[in-house]
This record gives sequence, structure tokens and C-alpha cells, in this order.
Amino acid sequence: MQPDDPGRIATPPVAASIATVKAGGQGRYVTLDGMRGIAALAVALFHFNISQAPHGYVAVDFFFALSGFVLCRTYEPRWKAGLGVIEFMRQRIVRLYPLFLTGIVVTSIATIAQGNDPHSLRVFAISTALNALMIPSPLTITLFPFNVPAWSLFFELVANLAMIVFLLRLPRLALLAMCLVCAWYLAPAVIANGSGNLGAVWAQWLVSLTRTALSFGAGMLIARLPGVSLRKAGLGGLLCLIAITACLLAQPSDVTGPYYDLLFTLVLSPLLVWCGAQVEPPRALQPAARFLGTCPTAFMPYTGA
Repeated sequence: MQPDDPGRIATPPVAASIATVKAGGQGRYVTLDGMRGIAALAVALFHFNISQAPHGYVAVDFFFALSGFVLCRTYEPRWKAGLGVIEFMRQRIVRLYPLFLTGIVVTSIATIAQGNDPHSLRVFAISTALNALMIPSPLTITLFPFNVPAWSLFFELVANLAMIVFLLRLPRLALLAMCLVCAWYLAPAVIANGSGNLGAVWAQWLVSLTRTALSFGAGMLIARLPGVSLRKAGLGGLLCLIAITACLLAQPSDVTGPYYDLLFTLVLSPLLVWCGAQVEPPRALQPAARFLGTCPTAFMPYTGA
């Protein structure tokens, strides 16, 4: 597996709009806003200067977990009130598609301008047309050959569809069982690959699906845990922001690399989402945290959806 091309622009994968979530009457989760922005910056570093964040790709797992948490908290009450599959998916596509399409157009134009596309004109045209419709190309090794990291947004939508169709119907024990099965399948794949940077190519479609289901399901589980009635602002929120920065900029050795990726995906990522949902940063830092989460950090690779 070749790592995602650091020169490519990624589209947003997987984090839902934190601003829409209500908890305890406090409105948005400001700590999660800030953590999302920091994660977007870490992914940007990975794509544009891999040496600065060699394991920045694990932020994708954090985004999947964050998306599962936010979407479950936001849409489960609406689903219980009668929200249907078609309306839900319409809302998700309307929310995600514009930036996704922008990424496809920009990278396709850049490919033409640079003249370094190894594919034939026929393959280029068909792949670009399919990718613009959010459909992976069957003619190339990668699902989205001109914007490789877009695979994560495709599987985010798969997870969204699965959530509204049947995941919301599952009890917590069944969700937990699903996550455990996914972890059992994913762990040896990560170790064999030497890293958790998996998912962008057709040969790894099952790993992509497993990786998505694991973290998205974990986020849903966290959403169904009892939450605090009042999130206090203070040191706890600041520590969450520091913790995700340290986790995503960590540079473990090549030997421990895959095991670090598994530690992050299986333990640290869901733990960070849970902790970030319990506390808020100091009031003086809240404007900066909101800015990180809602402004476009994320004209860079990964932004909120």
C-alpha cells in the first residue's frame, strides 16, 4: 500500500457538524470543534510534509469516530420521530458534496496541467466523471485516482446509509459486538501492512469498510453513553486539545508504527471523543477552538461535514 500522495488535495472525510448538536442546553461541543480543527491540521501536515506528521493519517479514524458520535446524537431523536432514509441521505449529500466536488475538480485540473497522469484519456475521462458523482472508478487501482484521500468520504456516506437503515436499530451490545469483530479483522491487516494507512485502493475495500465501521460504530456507542448535564470550561478541555495534538504529531519508530496506529484507532481515538464531549476549554480559548472547527481548516484535507 502506497501512502496517500502528499501532493494531493483531500476532500473532507468524516466529521459531522458539531454546531448542530445540542447537549444539556449548551449547544455546540467547543472542545470537539477544536479537536476537529487540530486533526485537520495534522492531516494537512501529513499530505504536504509527511515528516512533520508521519502518522497523521490516523486522524481519519478520529473523524470517523467523531462523525458516529455527532450523527447519532443529532439524528437518532429525529429518526425516532420519523426521519426517513431518503431525506436523511439527501441532507448528508447536500452537506458533503460541494467540497467533495471541488476537490475532484481541482485535482483533475492539476493532473491535466502537470501532464503527469499515467492513465489513458479514456480512463481519465470515465474515472473523473464517476468520481464527480461520488462513485469510485472501476478502471484504476485506487478508488479516486486523482484525489486519493476521497475514499474516506465515500465510506463516510456508506456509514451514514448504514446508520439510518439499520445501525440505529441495534442495541448497544450489538454495536459493541460489531466493533469487536471489526477490530479482530483490522488488527492483523494493519500489522501486515506495517501501518494503518489503509483504504484508498480497491484491493483494500474490505479493510476500508472495516476501518470505517469500527470507528463510526465506536462513536455511536459513545453517543449512547450518559453525558454530563453541564460541561464545565477549564483545564479538562485544554488537556483534550493538547492530547490530540500530541497523539497526531507523535513519531514512533518504524518498528512500533503499526502498533501505535492500532493503539490510536482502538483506544485513543474513541477515548478522545468521549473526553472531548465531557468538558470545554477555558473561556478565553473557546473562540479559537470554534474557529479551528468551523472555519476552513479545512480547505485543507479534512473538515467537518
